[in-house]
Amino acid sequence: MAAVQKLGIHEPLGLPFRSWILVTKTVMIVVQAGYDGPPSFVPGVRDLNNLDPHLWIYDKASGEMLAEMELPANATGAPITYMAGGKQYIAFPVGGAAIAEELIAVSL
Repeated sequence: MAAVQKLGIHEPLGLPFRSWILVTKTVMIVVQAGYDGPPSFVPGVRDLNNLDPHLWIYDKASGEMLAEMELPANATGAPITYMAGGKQYIAFPVGGAAIAEELIAVSL
């Protein structure tokens, strides 16, 4: 946690529930995982599995947000990164339960 605080990120990293984080040599990748707790904790919210679905990418050295992308549903697993055809990709699952499951892959 202290290492992430040192980045000086001022934007919120999703809701204060669960997030999946992947740190590479140059960036920190964050996907919001949605809610995991009693429904009474979030008054007025009906879809507890689809809260603030986003992907955020931060520069690891400066803490600057490099990219933000709205997702079709919350992440249900940690992101991975891989190289293919000379490009770097990030992939992670979203959805589940009443929300269609998908595997999202985006290139950097």
